[in-house]
Amino acid sequence: MEALGELTVRHDGVFLSYGDACAIADRIAATRTQGPVCISLTQTTDATVGALARLALLRATLLKAGRDLYIIGLEGLCIEEAVGVPLHA
Repeated sequence: MEALGELTVRHDGVFLSYGDACAIADRIAATRTQGPVCISLTQTTDATVGALARLALLRATLLKAGRDLYIIGLEGLCIEEAVGVPLHA
């Protein structure tokens, strides 16, 4: 879903694996949207360290391109402090 230049990508699984995170990153890289990217993980209750690291690398790539990455969901996991990706409720 795209609105006002923001791209939202949803992951509907309860678990986020490294492969899932790579697929999300590939999907985002294939878009031409110039605004911020929001990844919705509201159904996700657990994730691998590799998946979170992949999202941190994605954010670094987006920041270099003048974009940013936000995550919705994953309440209870301290990834904002761990990998530096802002969480939004």
